[in-house]
Amino acid sequence: MSARKKAGAVYLAVAALVLASWIGNIFVYRGNQLPAGGFLRHYIEAPDSGGSFNLLYVANRQDNRQVASVFVEDVPGLRFYQPAIQTEMRYQKIYRIMAQIDPLGEKSEGEQDPIVIHSVKVQYTDGTSSREDIGEIRIFRQTAPSSGEKSPISSLSSSSSSDGTGTASMTVKRPVTLTGISSAWLPVLGNAFEWQANASGKKLDLPASLTAKQSLTVSYQFHLPEDNPLSMNVYELMLKMTFQEDSGKTYDGTLIAEHVPYPSEAEMHAYVRAQRREKA
Repeated sequence: MSARKKAGAVYLAVAALVLASWIGNIFVYRGNQLPAGGFLRHYIEAPDSGGSFNLLYVANRQDNRQVASVFVEDVPGLRFYQPAIQTEMRYQKIYRIMAQIDPLGEKSEGEQDPIVIHSVKVQYTDGTSSREDIGEIRIFRQTAPSSGEKSPISSLSSSSSSDGTGTASMTVKRPVTLTGISSAWLPVLGNAFEWQANASGKKLDLPASLTAKQSLTVSYQFHLPEDNPLSMNVYELMLKMTFQEDSGKTYDGTLIAEHVPYPSEAEMHAYVRAQRREKA
């Protein structure tokens, strides 16, 4: 084979490799693209009167159409702020849209309590609009205690961590029974969430009688590893602690438990694959 033919063969081989690599990159790129931007699934309980929560919206990095505004027509006291980037990844961006809740006022006849929201109206930067599913948001009216009414529990401190754990510490002011701890999302999470109540260092089985000056700690833990499909959902639980005095009078305390996804590239790739299968 002449030198010219050898050079031509080498050139063709290199060109074929470059073309194959280019085609492979196109397939990889397309395989990592969402069919359309959209909201993650949210399971949120929030109070009115200054309560707030965040919606997370996922879009491809190259999307030209972006969220301009979000609103819920029949809940005028719910205000959404402009989207802000929460996480930038190789192929996607996750946007955070904060919602502020004004006092809802007195419940009108036939109105739900809590108010339940499954979708929002979205206006996009290209002038189009659509209704988007978000999961389920529950907004609770907060009632002020009666004049002179004092809770038998004083809250000392609460804390939470990005690892899915949190704690609230309280002191018992007078004898009372902790009858239960509840949230609408406990059945949804199942074994992916656990809570524990301790008094004076001992684990409690509810209902549990508490004495004056006794310390009470309620802690929680989310169990949502990357391979759990629930890990890409947003959770905000209002863990309601119900206390009852001997007179039968009940009081509620609240501990907020949050899970906000910060996915790895592998977890986002799995989410994209699931979305592509769902929308195929």
